[in-house]
Amino acid sequence: MNKLFIGESLDGYIATLDDSLTWLESVTGDTGYDAFLNEIDIIVMGKRTFEWLSALDKPTLAEWPYQDKQTLVLTHSSSLQGRFAHENIKVFDDISLLKKRDSPTWLVGGGELIRECLKEGVIDELFISIAPVLLGDGIPLFPKGEYRQDFILESVKQSGQFVQMHYIKS
Repeated sequence: MNKLFIGESLDGYIATLDDSLTWLESVTGDTGYDAFLNEIDIIVMGKRTFEWLSALDKPTLAEWPYQDKQTLVLTHSSSLQGRFAHENIKVFDDISLLKKRDSPTWLVGGGELIRECLKEGVIDELFISIAPVLLGDGIPLFPKGEYRQDFILESVKQSGQFVQMHYIKS
């Protein structure tokens, strides 16, 4: 099961144009991230997200945050650069391989990874938490593309200032 678990602004952006997520820090509520992560075996992220995490200079991110998970980075490069590049993090370049996985997989990334996963039809579930913040511009959750798909709304819940919608592929 490939799952997208992500937060977005009220106007549909996942980050500012300079890749900042600081706007999320002022929003209160538990989106269920810890419980979700405990159910995940594999993490798949785009190279840009991997590089962004590697470049973050926060004391709380002194080591790779997903050490107990297999991590795959989608890229056409044969290797990764950055402080978190090590043997437990593998690269791959064929997103269609995700169709063959049965393990609970979290798709972590920005619009490019999301668009490619939607084009290949590999997203089984969406967990979208909406923060009551209008950014006006930024990186959209769903970039333009050829990927129409139908989902069924499974649940909606509020936690603090977040609203989380859970969809399953129809």
